[in-house]
Amino acid sequence: MSALLDADIIIPEHADVGNAVGALAGKGVKKVEVLIIPESIEKPAEDFLIFYPGGREHVVDYREAFERARQIGLDMVLEYENRCGVSKEETETNVSVKSISPENWPHPPLETRITVVGIGNPMMIIKG
Repeated sequence: MSALLDADIIIPEHADVGNAVGALAGKGVKKVEVLIIPESIEKPAEDFLIFYPGGREHVVDYREAFERARQIGLDMVLEYENRCGVSKEETETNVSVKSISPENWPHPPLETRITVVGIGNPMMIIKG
């Protein structure tokens, strides 16, 4: 390999476990987008669909749909971090919301996109 690259290759003594140490000390990032739309444009104030990775749900009330969508996003992020060995307490989450409606629209938004980003850092909590 040295001759092919025309360079000296130096392999540290414990290189075989370097990735494992990096994974333990590193951060896990997960982003989930959840979409809420009215089921029918003819009745935009009732019955909403929530779309998320791997599924969809029907909810009657917009506020209920909004809270459900937010919770779905948070649950998916925290479940991913948990699978990576990062606890809820070691995960920082950020929820952002973008809605689209025509001007002077008297109904709930035509589209609401909730984005949940979780950054897990197992080193965030110092255990003593």
